[in-house]
Amino acid sequence: IPKLSIKVNNIPLKTCDSYKYLGVMIDKNLDWKSHVKYISTKISKACGALAKIRNCVSIDVLKNVYHALVYSYLWYGILVWGHAAPSVLKPLEVLANKAIRIMTFAPFGAVDLKPVYKQLKILEVPNIYLLETGKFEFKHQKQLLPTQICNHFALQEISHSHGLRSRSRNEPPRFFSQTRIGEKSLQFQKSQKWDDIPSEVKNSDFFNGFKKNYKNFLIETSA
Repeated sequence: IPKLSIKVNNIPLKTCDSYKYLGVMIDKNLDWKSHVKYISTKISKACGALAKIRNCVSIDVLKNVYHALVYSYLWYGILVWGHAAPSVLKPLEVLANKAIRIMTFAPFGAVDLKPVYKQLKILEVPNIYLLETGKFEFKHQKQLLPTQICNHFALQEISHSHGLRSRSRNEPPRFFSQTRIGEKSLQFQKSQKWDDIPSEVKNSDFFNGFKKNYKNFLIETSA
């Protein structure tokens, strides 16, 4: 592999294995292991905080702490890194489950936590990614995104040779990829995930209604 030398004002840029940009760790392989490791440390500390206060506060307070110290890290930037391999995302799922166990005093071991997530109305890690991709696609179709972003994801302007197929006049164009790398793109992911959303949810008139309905759908169907 040839070595690249990129210069700015005739000064060569240094190479690094990972770099933190706007709170997201970007690594040279784009496998997001560095970012998962970074937020895993944060969430692990949050689990410790939940364990210290769980005996003296209500479950509602614990849920507020969870959303502030755990969910905020799981949610932030997940559109970018949420397509990582399941093996990479596994530590986050384990830590999220640990937080749920601490909050509800659920025993550790082979215990199905899906009913607990449903009762608390909290999304599991994979469903956070689904919700965010759905929200992005809804905004895209309703032209609620900034103009530059809409133009970037204007799939209707991509030729068929680039993998765009439209199934009917009433349905939005669908992006297809012939490579695994392409399947990790946001264009592909949001197109594929959108197909799995019920029509009554997709046809919501307003963004807040879509977000609420889709979240409820994900919670109800995950158990």
